[in-house]
Amino acid sequence: MKTAAIICEYNPFHNGHLAQINLIKKDLKADVIICIMSGDFVERGEPAVFDKHIRASHALNNGADIVLKLPVFASLASADLFAYSAVSILDRLNCVDHLCFGAECDDPNRLIELADKLKNININSADIKDRLKQGMTFAAARAALFPEYEDLLKGSNNILALEYLNALNSLGSKIKPYMIKREGNLYNDTYLSDNTLPSASAIRKVLREGSISSLKSFVPNDVFMSISKETPVSLDDFSQSLYYKLLSESDYADYLEISNDLSNSIKKKLSTYVSFSLYIDALKSKNLTYSRISRGLMHILLNIKGNNDSRYEMLKELECVRMLGFKNTDSVKAFFKIVDESSDIKLSSNPAKDKNLFNDTTASLIDEDLFAASLYNNICCAKSGKQPQNDCSRKLIIV
Repeated sequence: MKTAAIICEYNPFHNGHLAQINLIKKDLKADVIICIMSGDFVERGEPAVFDKHIRASHALNNGADIVLKLPVFASLASADLFAYSAVSILDRLNCVDHLCFGAECDDPNRLIELADKLKNININSADIKDRLKQGMTFAAARAALFPEYEDLLKGSNNILALEYLNALNSLGSKIKPYMIKREGNLYNDTYLSDNTLPSASAIRKVLREGSISSLKSFVPNDVFMSISKETPVSLDDFSQSLYYKLLSESDYADYLEISNDLSNSIKKKLSTYVSFSLYIDALKSKNLTYSRISRGLMHILLNIKGNNDSRYEMLKELECVRMLGFKNTDSVKAFFKIVDESSDIKLSSNPAKDKNLFNDTTASLIDEDLFAASLYNNICCAKSGKQPQNDCSRKLIIV
């Protein structure tokens, strides 16, 4: 059996994602495609535009066979921890053959070469620290160390591809990387072009503007019909919740990605708070990007504490990963049998119910996920007028 995996957000699912899945099926002849997906919060430090169950169903209806959910701290993490978390979970399944991902670069060997050079470069490296003191962001500091690869270190998909390669190398994983040249609009493009594969950023912009009808040619038909009935969620829907949380504490440095300097800045500027997004703008500095600050504030809101090192250690103790849905096919049934026999990590459709079966670290991560889901569900339902659902009672999606 050949198994391929995709690390994704599907925020939301669009024609570019469909093209990627179809290409994987064609080129790799994969029997099972696993998507390990961010839940209700994503790596940019924002809430997902639609909840994880809706997005998981979109994936399953358009070619995915199994959808797993990343722990919330991982889906909200910086690129290195985000990538490592997902790759480590896939690696511990002990039955994934290929990790498939997109990149702006059309030369896989050049990306692999750069990944090898970057494997010992991190935020604590002396050369990086010196540049951070000069006001550079981490991304700019790293690019300055390798000017001959500056073009590779600008593309959002390239950066994640490099982190996936680093994670595979550091884990000594047997999973083989399969890189796909990104076509169509770039990841951060905020406009839609006719007859071109879209960017999720552009689609989210259209959703925020309420022009859902203009998306019909950019997403699969079932996705269009689904999202036409939903109310999209935005960062500023969480403004009051964040303000209350910030008021209730006086020091924020214990939270993930919150430095002492950023903690002090949050306290100093709290009196100017208007909304989540405007507060990020107020906190921006030369060496802190919008996404970095947004992730940090989300960690405060969701009570996610510690640092990257402690979170890497927690991943080693993680005993289960949540399964959101699957296709009821013979190939998937055969995959589940292999996982039961050889995996180092369990698949659970309801981790909260099974929490007492796992170690304390896993239980604490399940609690983080439950809190994040409850907050998201309540805010989402308050906005749409729907009745809030207990995340523990949500049924497994079976297609």
